[in-house]
Amino acid sequence: MFAEKFTLTGEASNHNSILGRYTKDEIWKNLRAGSYNEGLLIICDEEKYGPSTLEEWSHLVGDQALPIAITAWGDVFCVSFTQKRFLFLFAQENKVTDLGQSIIPFFDNLLVDEGLKRSLLDYDRYNQVKGRLGPLPYGSCYILKPYQILGGDQKALENYTIGDNQIYLSMVAQTHTQI
Repeated sequence: MFAEKFTLTGEASNHNSILGRYTKDEIWKNLRAGSYNEGLLIICDEEKYGPSTLEEWSHLVGDQALPIAITAWGDVFCVSFTQKRFLFLFAQENKVTDLGQSIIPFFDNLLVDEGLKRSLLDYDRYNQVKGRLGPLPYGSCYILKPYQILGGDQKALENYTIGDNQIYLSMVAQTHTQI
């Protein structure tokens, strides 16, 4: 279960998570927005994140999509009202994966699987970068400079910095548009 493997380490100013609005289960309705496992995953709140966060990604996620959670790398779990689905946006790859009509099985079963956590969340690299730069505060992600799509080397830990995840998403979307 998500609650057993992920620990809140920094809360958002607005405690209500977007995820809580779209689930029926009481455990998920009460999930607080904030930084989990020192920034491995950010659960988005209703105040800071809205449809404008993913506006530049509408070609992939549809209009009015809302971010639910953002990884340490700036990839996004979101709900698409246009597609009536939950999606996972891989920002650097400019692609999405369909997670279906419920995100709870993904969070409760797959995201807590050690193998998937290692590959999808790139847990080993996360620990290395976190060891160098420190944990991520709410609303931030680790940013590779130059971006991977521009030839950045993911293995070079000195090429990472901490930045605002909303600005990062906007800049990556603009970069894809220009390539």
